[in-house]
This record gives sequence, structure tokens and C-alpha cells, in this order.
Amino acid sequence: MTRRIRTPLPDRVPLEDRLETALDLLSRGVDVQWGEWLQDGRFATISVICCPNR
Repeated sequence: MTRRIRTPLPDRVPLEDRLETALDLLSRGVDVQWGEWLQDGRFATISVICCPNR
């Protein structure tokens, strides 16, 4: 049986800060993209695209 060594999670940007920044950027016509590491090394992204971009 192989035992995995878990490394500590990296520091994260608090959700409140992410939302505040996203609202500011989106209101100015700037796209926003977030990324999160998932279990087993997978990575997910969430994007909001402004059309038209300013």
C-alpha cells in the first residue's frame, strides 16, 4: 500500500476579497477568472467574460 504525503494548502485569497475585486473589475468591463486546485491535482477555473470588453 502506497501512502501519500499531504502537503499543506497554500494561502488562499479570502472569498470576500475575491468578490470585492471581481465586482470592481466587472463594473469596469474587465473579465474575471478564478482558479482552484481540487483533490488529486485537478484544477478548475471559473470565468466571467464582459461583452463587449472595455
